[in-house]
Amino acid sequence: MTTNSKNGLQPALEKQKINAVGDEISALPKSSQSTEIYNQLFRYAEDLQNLIEQNERLNSHYKALLESSNHLLASQDELDKLISISNDIHVVTDIEGNILQANPVVKLIALPEKIIGTNIKDWIMPTHHEQLSVMMRCETTEQQLPIKEWELHLKSEQYSEKKMVVAAKLFPVKIDGGVRNLHWILRNIAAVKESEANLKINFSMANISNEGMIVTDAEGTIIGINPAFCEITGYSAKDVIGQKPSILKSGIQDKHFYEEMWNTLLEKGSWQGKIYNRKKNGELYPELLKITQTQDSNGRALSYVGTFSDMSQLQKAEDDLAFIAHHDSLTGLPNRLLLIDRLNQAIANGRRNNTSFTLIFIDLDRFKDVNDQFGHAVGDGVLQEVARRMSNTVREIDTIARLGGDEFILIVPGLIGEANIEQYCNKIILELIKPMNFNQQKISIGASLGCAEFPRHGEDLAQLMRNADIAMYRAKKTGGNKYFMASQEIIPIDAPLLINVGCGIR
Repeated sequence: MTTNSKNGLQPALEKQKINAVGDEISALPKSSQSTEIYNQLFRYAEDLQNLIEQNERLNSHYKALLESSNHLLASQDELDKLISISNDIHVVTDIEGNILQANPVVKLIALPEKIIGTNIKDWIMPTHHEQLSVMMRCETTEQQLPIKEWELHLKSEQYSEKKMVVAAKLFPVKIDGGVRNLHWILRNIAAVKESEANLKINFSMANISNEGMIVTDAEGTIIGINPAFCEITGYSAKDVIGQKPSILKSGIQDKHFYEEMWNTLLEKGSWQGKIYNRKKNGELYPELLKITQTQDSNGRALSYVGTFSDMSQLQKAEDDLAFIAHHDSLTGLPNRLLLIDRLNQAIANGRRNNTSFTLIFIDLDRFKDVNDQFGHAVGDGVLQEVARRMSNTVREIDTIARLGGDEFILIVPGLIGEANIEQYCNKIILELIKPMNFNQQKISIGASLGCAEFPRHGEDLAQLMRNADIAMYRAKKTGGNKYFMASQEIIPIDAPLLINVGCGIR
């Protein structure tokens, strides 16, 4: 190792001289002058090495700074683009409120070239200067704002009423650890305020309305109801506020129904239709419901308002009318109109599924004598008792209809074969020949039955009814209490003909 002569250089090394071979330095014997040159070169080499290493570190730092700078520039560019296309007003001011920058939406207040350089206070209505001062004071002194969003009223050259309602947020822009600028975000909420005002008016009207009203927010959470809602559904405000309208769901409408309802609502802004809901006590009720979507100026949903009326009474009236139109008023059995409809259905089903059924005509025996001797009131009672007895005798899938007078018809699905038909008809006859008690009088009647099997005795409604009617009259001519198959001989029943001796009815 070579050292400086001041540090005690050995005499042997004083005669060495410097010889540079590649990156290594060899010491050769030479004069003291050469040694000094050697030492100087060595220091130069060390300095050069340090410079190279420092340069590499600077290059590394430069690349990191360049990458960070590019990332910041890209982020700044992205932020500028987002702000430029934002629907909200973005304004940058100094800590005194002087406007330095603004995005294009500021034109809702005034043109950018007119607003830049003015103070934001110049555009705030005097009634809201105090709110503005509180916001600026808290942010510039880094105090926590009492609320995150403030309502401010602005002067606007674009609004005829010269006032613009905004929700304001304020963010400090810090440089070197201190607040240098203020970033304001102003959202136009005039439409929201108008909607709220309309809702208040609607609720005032709804409170005296017989129609139920329910209001949800944009996410479908119930935020309000009226008294009629409580009266109709049985739910109180405490029960439903904060809940979803599905609390009323009956389960009758399927998922597809609700999907179509919401698709229409989102596409057209409203939906109307009949729906079944469930009251708090579990009772089902039909309602005519109309849902309307309220929106802000940008078309975003703010809330949904549903108005409905209980259709229970109307539905009952409609059901009663439908029943009257299709049922016999005296016995409650299907009338001729409903019978023809069900008979056509049975024929269509038989053709489609290759199945059979039997049509049975029934005419009461000696019923005219009952009317003549005891009057029509008793006769009506007999008809009602006949309807009750037959209803209790036949199956639920069978249709019993009254054509009028003392004529009844049965549609019996799946009844085929003479043995089965005989058993079925005998059961009815035996039930109808049992005595009836009216006003302490025993009245006995009978029945004549005519049967036509589909498709054996007719492939359409007219053929079946004609053949069954003919068979019934042929059975009646034999004296009654018998059944007769279409196009066959009379088949009597082995039951005695009951005669009320006291009344002389045969």
